[in-house]
Order: sequence, then structure tokens, then C-alpha cells
Amino acid sequence: MKTATALLTLLAACAAAPPRALPSADWARGAHVFVDVPSGVPDEAQRGEFKTRVEDDLRSAGALVEAQPRDQSLRVITATDANWTATEVTALRGKDALAHFRLVGMDLPCISLGVALSGGAVACIAREVSAHLLESKQMAEAMARGPAPAPAAQPAAASKLSGKLAVLELRNFTTDLTRENAQYFTDLVRTAALKAQPQLQVMTRENLMVLLQASGKDLANCEGECEVDTGRRFGADQIVSGEIQKVGTRYKLTLRLHDTHEGRLLASTQASGKTIDELDTEAQRAAQELLAAH
Repeated sequence: MKTATALLTLLAACAAAPPRALPSADWARGAHVFVDVPSGVPDEAQRGEFKTRVEDDLRSAGALVEAQPRDQSLRVITATDANWTATEVTALRGKDALAHFRLVGMDLPCISLGVALSGGAVACIAREVSAHLLESKQMAEAMARGPAPAPAAQPAAASKLSGKLAVLELRNFTTDLTRENAQYFTDLVRTAALKAQPQLQVMTRENLMVLLQASGKDLANCEGECEVDTGRRFGADQIVSGEIQKVGTRYKLTLRLHDTHEGRLLASTQASGKTIDELDTEAQRAAQELLAAH
């Protein structure tokens, strides 16, 4: 009896540190989170305590904890052995794994042999799971990117256009895109036109530059009827015009398709992206949509 008492006294003397303070994380604020603790811990009470503690931590960090997962909820799945000696944590959004890590109980500052034997490991491990998630750079980057875009709907079958199509150089109203950047997006529209309406004769940049110089037209502030009139002068049956601008932190690309014979606006569309890469992807979709639906 004295030996057992002495052992407990020794274990108490080797006290572990308390669970550490909960870090903050911008990605957690407003994030929809579901904490999933699959049955694997024999002690149902400990399992419930662990889940509650992790949920409370994530709420404190600003997350919206859900009773049931939604399609784009962040799902935190934890799996541990019967003695809490090792805990595997995976964070998923849909089918995408955003983070994965493994915690070994006795490696954590808040667990000592005495804590482990007394069953007090739950609070420590729950806090470490929450803290690791909040501190994860991988999580922060993944949540900043947002959910993966839904598969793009197949564009509707394009109505047949005929004759010549002129694509005017897109006007660049941004301060951080070069003339070459704007020319790239103009060429992207020309390529989309050839794919969507292969029967069209798409006029090249060189053709248009020669005709523009010959006509003496200045397109810097030319919209609507002016663009249509320019298309007629070029001998085009349809003309595409547009501009790139920046609204807040997002790039916006606007495209318009006019019939030059009747002056009708056949279609207009817009692409948006926080980065040039995002705008590039969305611009291809918008260009296809412009030529397909009118």
C-alpha cells in the first residue's frame, strides 16, 4: 500500500503542463465545420467529452460547428486507439483532403504518465487537435482557396454564325496588367471562337490593325454603335468587343457580341477572378458561352 502511494506521489510530482492556449486562425472565422469522432474509443463518455471539447475550441476560434455535415463543410475526422496513445486527424472538404497529422500522446507536453494513467488525456489531446488545425499553414491555404469549383456545365449547342468575325483588342482599364496581358485574353477569345464556330472566318490581329489604320478610327473611347460601325468598316458580319478592369480585389472581363448588319447585341458575358490564373480559367468559359448562347 505504501509502495502504491509512493508511486502515485511520484507521478503527481512529475506533473504535466496544462493544455496550451488556443491559437487564433483567420481561416476558422465563419467556416462551417463538422467534428466526426468515429466509434473506436471504448469509453463512450470520453468520446463524447473529446468531441465536445474540440467543437468548443473551434467555436471559440470563430467556426460555425454543425450537427450534420453539408456538402462543402469542413469535416474533421479523428481516430484514436483505446488508450489515447496515438490520434490520427484528417480534415476533408468534400472528397479533398486539406490536412492530415498524427499526435502521439506521450510526446505532448500536457501529458505525463500520471495523467495518462488517471484518464486525464482527453482534455490535452482535444486541445492539441484543435491547435494543430488552427496553426496549420496547409489548412489556411486550402481554406483561402475556397471549395473546388463545381464541374462546369456543358455549353449549349452553338447557334450557327456565318461570315467574318472580328475580335477587337480588349481595352485594359487595370494598372497592373500589361498590354501583352490584354492581348493574351483577346487571343483567347479568338481561339474560343474558332472552336465554338469553326465555320467562321476569324480575322487576325494583323488584318484588323491594317484596316484600323486605314479607317483612321480611334477605339479608345468607342462603344456600342461605334464598335458596330467599325465592324462594318472591317467587312465583319459579327464583332466581339470588351474590356478588363479591376473592381475591388477582383479582375473583371466583360465581352459583347454584336451583329454588324442590324446593330443588334447578340450576347454578352462576364468573367471574374481574384488572380490572373482564376481570370484565365473563367475567361475561357465566358468566351465559349458568348459564342454558344445568343
